[in-house]
Amino acid sequence: MSSPKYKVYDNDGQYVASCKHLEDAAILVGIGYPDRGTVRLGHGRTLWTNGVDGNASESYDGAAQVMADRETKINAAAFRAAYGKDA
Repeated sequence: MSSPKYKVYDNDGQYVASCKHLEDAAILVGIGYPDRGTVRLGHGRTLWTNGVDGNASESYDGAAQVMADRETKINAAAFRAAYGKDA
């Protein structure tokens, strides 16, 4: 089993939870931290910020899809930087 890679931060930027699935992270940030809650990939790159990207509670699936698309772009850029070509 791997540890959860999606980290949820509250409105003040404090780490509060980990999730294995983006949909779960969207629900948690949408309900619990509607003002400025964030979901990050690990403790690094931000995938979603409530109030900037919308509110995850408006569409958990939609927010999860935006986060998944951003994660794909982050991973593709990292691969390109490491290997000098697209995956």
